[in-house]
Formats: sequence, C-alpha cells, structure tokens
Amino acid sequence: MVKQKQTILLVSLIVISSFFLCFSIQRNSSGVSAFDYPVTRSQEDLTIEFTTNQSGIGKDSGALGTLVLRNNGANAIGNIAIDFGLNGKYVEITTSYAQHQELSLLNPGYSETFNIEVGLNKSEFTGEEPLNMVDLCLVFDSSGSMGEEIEAVKNAFLDIVSNLTEQIDSLQIGAIAYGWAKYSEYPQESPNNYVPFTEDFDWVNDFINSLYPAGGTEPWGDALYLANSWNWRPDANKLLIIVGDEDCDPGKIVGAGSSGSYYNGSQLVEVVENLKAKEVKINSVRTGNEAIFVNQFTWIAEATEGISVDLEELQNGDPPITLPELIESWTLELKREYYIYLYANITWTEFDVGGDITYSTQKGLYLLFDVAPPFISVSTLVIANPDSTFTFQIYATVKDLSGIATTSIYWTFDDLDGGSEPLWHFEILSNISNHVYLKELTGLALGENLSFYFVAFDSLYNRGESQIYNCTVEIQKNVFGTTTTVFFPANNTMVALYFDLAKKSYGYLRLDNFIGSYSLLPNSNFTLETKFVSEDKQIVRVIKTGLEDFAVITFVGNTTTDPTIIFWNFDIFLIEEELNGYSSYFDAKRTNLLIRVEISNENQLCLVRIDPELIAVVKVFDENWNYIGKASFTEALTLVEGTYYLWAYNVLRDGSFKFYFGNDPPLETDNYYNQVPIPFPILLLIVILTLSGFSLFNRRKKHRGKYKQRI
Repeated sequence: MVKQKQTILLVSLIVISSFFLCFSIQRNSSGVSAFDYPVTRSQEDLTIEFTTNQSGIGKDSGALGTLVLRNNGANAIGNIAIDFGLNGKYVEITTSYAQHQELSLLNPGYSETFNIEVGLNKSEFTGEEPLNMVDLCLVFDSSGSMGEEIEAVKNAFLDIVSNLTEQIDSLQIGAIAYGWAKYSEYPQESPNNYVPFTEDFDWVNDFINSLYPAGGTEPWGDALYLANSWNWRPDANKLLIIVGDEDCDPGKIVGAGSSGSYYNGSQLVEVVENLKAKEVKINSVRTGNEAIFVNQFTWIAEATEGISVDLEELQNGDPPITLPELIESWTLELKREYYIYLYANITWTEFDVGGDITYSTQKGLYLLFDVAPPFISVSTLVIANPDSTFTFQIYATVKDLSGIATTSIYWTFDDLDGGSEPLWHFEILSNISNHVYLKELTGLALGENLSFYFVAFDSLYNRGESQIYNCTVEIQKNVFGTTTTVFFPANNTMVALYFDLAKKSYGYLRLDNFIGSYSLLPNSNFTLETKFVSEDKQIVRVIKTGLEDFAVITFVGNTTTDPTIIFWNFDIFLIEEELNGYSSYFDAKRTNLLIRVEISNENQLCLVRIDPELIAVVKVFDENWNYIGKASFTEALTLVEGTYYLWAYNVLRDGSFKFYFGNDPPLETDNYYNQVPIPFPILLLIVILTLSGFSLFNRRKKHRGKYKQRI
C-alpha cells in the first residue's frame, strides 16, 4: 500500500511538472499565455481602411486622411462614432473636418468615407534653427525574450550613428543593458552592463554587439537610476529610449525590499521625476502587451513629455518602421524631422437577432513631419589622366528622411574676390549611388582654381545649401592611414591615385567592394603583390624598388551600388619567423593584422585571451593564399610543416591576445555563445526526476537487503 502511494505521488509530481513546463513554453513562444485573454466574437463584418494622400507634412503642406468603413456582413451596423487624434509636436488637426464624426446606420454592402486633415501648427512652430547638441541614452532589456529587437539594433547601429553625427554637431551616446544574466541582471552591479556618455561610438557599437538575450529579471528602475547619475549636459537636448517587454521587477536600488507594493512605488516615481528635472525626455518602446507593463511604460513616457509606442504596430504599419529607424527618427526629432501618429478610435454596434454587440478598435498611420533642410556633405578627389591633365571629382552625399527631390551643383572658375560678378555654371545631378551625387570636371591643369556649392530640395520643398568650397587642382597624395572613397560611375572607369610610402619600403592596400583590376604606371620603381582575394575584397602589397616615394596606381573598376573603399596602411604587417609556444601579444585594435609564419613541424594553433572580454577569430591561409581554416580562443586548427598567413579578420571589443603553437592548446569555453539559461520549470522537472530516481534506487537497495536477510 505504501509503495502504491509513493508511485502515485511520483506520477503526480511528474504530471504537474510537465504541465508547468508546457505552460512555460506556451508563454515563452507567444509572449502571453493561452489564459491571458478571453475569446471575443469576430469583427470582420466591418472592414476599415485608413489611408492618406501624402506621407509627409512640411512648412507649406498638409495631409488628408481618409477612413473608409465597409459593411461586409448580413446585419446592419449603427451607432458608429469616430474620434480622430494626433500624437506629434508642431502639427495639428485642422478645422476642415470635425475630430468627432458619427454615422447612424450602415446597411450591408454599403460603405462610408470620413476625412480628417493635418497641417502645421504655426502657433507651436516658430521656425527656429534646429538644436545641435544631443545626449542620447539607449536602455535595452537584455533578458531572454528580446533576441529579435537586439539583433535589429546590432545590424543597424553604425548606420544610425553615421546619420546622426552627420546632422547633429555635438552628439553623446550612452547605453545600458538590464536583465542581462551574463554579468548581472542589475545594471549598476557590473561596468560591463553599460557604456556611459561618450563620443567613441565604436565603444557603444562593441557593447551593443556583445549583447545577447539571457536572463529573466527586468529591474529597469535600476537602469533609470543609473542613467540619472550620468553627466547630462545642461545645454543639450536629452533623450532616453527604453526598449522592453515586461513590467518593472524590484531592483537592488529602486523597489528593493518592497516587491508586494512596488509597482507604484515612490522610488520609481522619484527617479523618473529626477530625470524630468534634468529635462530628460523618456520615449518607451513596448514589445509586450500585459496591462501592468503597458501602464508603466506609458506612464514613464508621459511623465517626461515623451511618447510610448507598440513596436509590433509600427513594424506592421504603412510604411513599416523598424526599431533602428525609430531610434534615429526620435533623435532627429530635435531637428524637427520625425514621424507623427494620426489615429482614429472607432466604435460601432452590430444589430443581430441574437443580441446587439458593440465593438471598438483603433486604426492609425504614420506621417513624416519635416521642416528641416536636407543634409549635404561634400568630398573631392583629383585623378591623374594619361594625357597629363586631371579630372576633378566632386561628391555630394545628400540625405533627408522625406527623400530628395533635386540636387544641383553651381561651379565657377572665376575669382570670387576679383571684384566682378562670377559666371556660375549650373547642373542638376543624378543619384549615382546610395544618396551620392557626382560631378566630374575633366581636362584640368595643376594649379587651376575653382569654386562650387550644392543646393538640394527634399520632397516637402525644404531647401538645403552647402557652403561655397574654394579648391585648387593638385595631386592628392595618400599618406599611411588614409581611407579613399571611389565611385566608378560606369564600367571600366579608370582612376589613378598616388600613395606615399614616405620612409617605408612597403605598404598595404585593402580594397573593399572592388570589382576590377589595378596596375602601376609603366617604368615605376614599385611592384605589386596580391596577398588576398575574396569576392569583392583584396589585400595588395606595394613594394618600393627605387628611390621614389609616391606610387601611382591605376584602378579600373565597374559601377556598383556601394563605393569602393581603399585603405592605405602599413599596419598589415608581416612577422617572418618560426613561432613555437606563446608568441608576443598582439593589440586587437590593429584589425588589419596579417602575419606570415613558418611552421617547422606539426602544431595546433589557437588564440590565448589576455583581456577577458575580447572576441577574435583568425583565418588561416597557406603560402599560396588557399584558405585552410580558422582558429579562435575556443577552437584549435592543426597545421603541418609549411608557411602560413594568419589574418585576424574579426575582432570585437578592445584588448590583446597571443597566438599559441604547440601540441596542447589551452582552449577556453566560449561564454558568449554557450551560456543558455535553463528555464525554471525545466530545472524543477530535472530536480524532481533526479530525486525520484534516487528514491527508487534507495527503495530497491533496501528491498534487496531485506531479501538477502530472508535468505
């Protein structure tokens, strides 16, 4: 009888654990459980379309929103009430149409159209120049449910920064991760959980790229507390963007010891009020929908005059808006170029013999508000021609959220200080690549002077104008450390560039996005050695064989969507010696690291980490540049006797490392990718099964003992 009770108890425990396990998986897969929401009747009898006649609003333009309701069901629909609203600064709903509109009856098969108009709020918009100093703090939930959102920002962060720094004169960015189990789910407890305000955006990028979802606690109150302690500049525009999907858990500072009554706790109110006192605006991005979470994220935004949005609605909108685009748009809001939200709250009653049913829903769309001029950046390139003349290439990168309507260049060879009115030439340019416009002036002589400037209009008629540039046609000699951007506007376009070897006997060119060929001018005192070729990337060694310091290299390339980037450096260095055991350490900041080694007998190669947070991967090639494999801190590569090239092609976070050659490689466990937290229900099931196993084993052992005694 006792044995039967024990068996029943064991089976019950297993069943209960399995139920909790399945329930956990159900919640984790969808974000909510199957029991969170009641089932409601279908609303598909009424179709709703909300469109606009144009996607943007400028100084002299508005937008007409059109809402169409169509009754596709068998029953009449009545008591229709529509309330239009708008979430956006500097704009307003005009008086052309009422914000509250009604319709008494909509019979089956019929439709009805409602209009609303949005325009510039001239009492709010004063036409002041855009502010040019921004402190931006990014706060990310890095717990286990945030994988897609983190990856989206990883992939686009450098593009975001590039666009922001081009348009904001003084920008600081900081970033905080909370709920990240790698170091501590409480952000202030580890310096690896955050990057304070900095203009070193590579540091911020490395931090964001190191994030991965792991953890189950979301103490974002502590993250706000940490952000409040930072050095927000008094004269800067201050924006904090927080991304998360769960309500605030008690932290080590905010809400500590008061989990029962924490959600409206005074500590969270205080930290939000402190940020508001510093004039920090909080914009919150919701990726969950639990009521208490929505209330909290909405409250912290509205309390600081910010806004709270549902990310899924944005991504499914027309046009869809991703999280990186939202971060960029909100930051550029300080330049009055950002998205606003126009919505309609709709209620109606379906008349049914089984009982009338009342429904309500919201439809919305996003409009671009843009009164900022297009941003224009300019660069030039002088190219030597075979006939001893020169081509002067002028590049303009022109960007605007609403799109560019026209870009024009004005140029003159006259002296602007000569006293007479200069003769300006004019040309409307075509977009040759991603936001890039090119003007070529050919047949020029060394020492010739010219002046030029650009004018651009965006699609909402905002006018941007560059400064006037005064230039002299002269040979541009690329010194070590120079990066040159080259566009090939047509196939088989030739570009000749000068590279200064100074007192060096060789240098290295790394060509990115290059499809074509290159050669030296005839009879030059240099030679070229191709060291690496992979799709559209190449590494070329330039060797000095005479007394000349300048190598003239001719590139013949084909037109591509992206420009060719040419890095000229001597940092890609060679070590030609036999290495056994530990080598001297190498600084990971030298991302062009290329090493030639000779192996006298079979060895295993791996990397030895000196700085604990460094990630590095090395590709290995034989002496003919055939790819052999890769080596890292966690995996070794066997090399037989011979000559090899080692290229550290992937390095994240600053630090240093060593190469190891030997028979017993000191491999590590990769904590960056192998740390997978075990959900609590699974852990509980494992514990129960283990204890049950021990219990069965002990009972059998006792049973065998009693059996032996009877024998």
